[in-house]
Amino acid sequence: MYSLHMLVIDELIELFGKSVWSLRDFVRGTEMNRLGAVQQEPNFPLLHDFARHTIHSSESLDVAIDTVAGILSQHEWFLDAGRSYIGVDPTVARRTRQHLRFQIQVMRSLRARSKANEARLRNEIDLVSERRTPGRLILT
Repeated sequence: MYSLHMLVIDELIELFGKSVWSLRDFVRGTEMNRLGAVQQEPNFPLLHDFARHTIHSSESLDVAIDTVAGILSQHEWFLDAGRSYIGVDPTVARRTRQHLRFQIQVMRSLRARSKANEARLRNEIDLVSERRTPGRLILT
C-alpha cells in the first residue's frame, strides 16, 4: 500500500543528500581558504546566502522527517485496523515498515550533517567578522 511512497521518499533523500553535501563542500572550501597560505577576501553576501541555504536545508529535513514519520504511523495504523478484512501480505508490510524506518534514520543523519554545516558556516562568518572589526586585537 505504501510502496509508492517509499520510492518517492528515496528520490527525495537522494536530492536532500546532494544538497546537504554540496553545502558541506562550500563550507569546507571556506574553511580551507582561511587556513591556506594565500587567503582571499571573504565574500560576506555569498557567505550569508549560503548560511540561509543551510538553515533552509535543515528546516526542510525537519519537515520531511515529520512527514515520513506520519506516513509510517499511518502505515502501521492501516495494518492494525485493516488486517482483519484486507488481504495484506505480512512480509511486504514488514519490509515496508522497515524501509520507512530506515528512510527516517537516513534523513535524521542528513539533518545532523546539515546542522553541522550551519554551525561551521556560522563559525566562519563570526571569525572573519571578528578579524575585520577595527580596534580588536587579533591573535593568529
